[in-house]
Amino acid sequence: MADSIKKYCCTLLSILVLAGCTSLARNTHAPATEPVVTLFAQTETATLIHPIPTDTVIPATITPYPTLAPSEVTPFIEKLASTDEICLFPCWGGVIPGETNWNDVQSFLESFAKARRHSPSSPKGFAVDVPLPDRYPDDLLWLSIFLDEKDTVKYIRGWRYNLLVDQLFRTYGKPEQIHLYILGVLPSDGVEEFTFLFSYRSQGFFLSFTGKTPNQPSLEICPSRIIEGPYFWLWDPKDNEAMNIIVSGGPDYYFYGDWPKYQEIAIVTNGEVTVDTFYETYSNPANVTVCFRTPSPSFP
Repeated sequence: MADSIKKYCCTLLSILVLAGCTSLARNTHAPATEPVVTLFAQTETATLIHPIPTDTVIPATITPYPTLAPSEVTPFIEKLASTDEICLFPCWGGVIPGETNWNDVQSFLESFAKARRHSPSSPKGFAVDVPLPDRYPDDLLWLSIFLDEKDTVKYIRGWRYNLLVDQLFRTYGKPEQIHLYILGVLPSDGVEEFTFLFSYRSQGFFLSFTGKTPNQPSLEICPSRIIEGPYFWLWDPKDNEAMNIIVSGGPDYYFYGDWPKYQEIAIVTNGEVTVDTFYETYSNPANVTVCFRTPSPSFP
């Protein structure tokens, strides 16, 4: 493992020096209030909580465990927070579930982040807090790394900035399943909350995005109304046990949302929207404001 670590140091440091960050401001508008008369209709874009710009996706497969120079820390954190430049899911920052041992990566992570051991009542592993540059709306980028009995990374849960749905589809392809969970507020409440869950089980990851939409008997659901996410769960795609723990392990295993609450997108929309139609529509960034309708559970 030590030889592999040394092998990739120079590659990573070159990438860190050459890669740059670009900034794009995202337009935000108030949600549309006019009724939607077709299955898919245009609406205005809701305000995003995390409008952080994303660099061009450059897939990489490096294992970055060097000692970072002070001038390299911020660019590296920028890539961890909002790009796929270091590696693609289910890898995070060069940490690969099912392959990376915590002893090999701990000193590297602690060179720029704080790693805290999970409490004795929680699954074995560490919470990792990465300090973010000032331009981010949050102070920390956080994740939890869970370990098996040999201290190999079993699965990872964390947060990613500015991965839009169309970028997700262009980078990773069509999801195997798309689920939707509608919170179900009181009819008198003005806003309803929904969560998309995109399942890439064969690739070893789930992603969830949360949005808000005006509360009415027929809800308008679309990516432009997403305000949070994505949260991610990463595991070795060959490790079915890890996936089952994530889905059924309960809040101690950090799958907040309770899997049974989610319904397949085709069921929620009475077959009008399937994985295929969702993917074909929202792979095009021009369709981000296209919404579909689904009945609200808050109204009779």
